[in-house]
Amino acid sequence: MPDDRYARQLAALDVDIVAYQDEVGVGKSSPEETPRFYERLRQVHDRVQRAAIWADVEIFQFEGTVYKSPAEPAPFSRVLRQLQAVSPWVDKILAYQYQGMMNKPGSDAFCGAPDSVELYKAYVHWLNHRG
Repeated sequence: MPDDRYARQLAALDVDIVAYQDEVGVGKSSPEETPRFYERLRQVHDRVQRAAIWADVEIFQFEGTVYKSPAEPAPFSRVLRQLQAVSPWVDKILAYQYQGMMNKPGSDAFCGAPDSVELYKAYVHWLNHRG
C-alpha cells in the first residue's frame, strides 16, 4: 500500500498525470491482482490531491520466456479483464504496446504479427457494443 513516504513524494511531483503500468504483459501481475493496486493508488492520489491517475495497460505477452522471446498481441479476453480491473480506479487508460501489437485491417503501414489485426478488431467490436 502506498505509505506516507509515497504520499509525500507524490505531493512533491510537479506533474499533471502519473500513469502506472499494470505489468500484466511482463508477468509481474495479473488482472486479478491489479484492482487492489490501483484502488490503493487512487486512495493516495485522492488524499494528496496531486496529479491525475492513469493506467498503462500492457496489451502484449511473450511467446515464451519474458524479455527473452518475441512479444505478441495478448488475447482480447485478457486485455478486457485488464481494462475492467483498473477502470474503477483511474481517470484514463492507455494501451502500452510494442510496435505492431494492434493493426487496423488494411492498414498501409502494417507492422507486426497477423494476430494484431484480431486484437484490433476485437477491441473495436467491444468498444462499439459496450453498454
